[in-house]
This record gives sequence, C-alpha cells and structure tokens, in this order.
Amino acid sequence: MYLEGLTGRQIARRLRLSASRICQIHGRVIERLKSKLATLAAG
Repeated sequence: MYLEGLTGRQIARRLRLSASRICQIHGRVIERLKSKLATLAAG
C-alpha cells in the first residue's frame, strides 16, 4: 500500500485498524528489517 502512496492513516482506514496499530506494526517491521540487515552485514 505504501507503493500506492497512501499515508498510515489511509492504510488504517482501508484495513479497518487504528492509526496507532498501523504505527505499531510498521515499527515492528522496521526493527525486523534492521535485524535481518545487520545479520547479513555481519555474515
């Protein structure tokens, strides 16, 4: 949905979730990506 240029609030509406829930999910995804990238860089 980010590829469609939607904001977090618009994504929340589309998925029928709160904007704060979208923020939580986004934060968790970013942390997982950082962890994976750090693992790849170290290996």
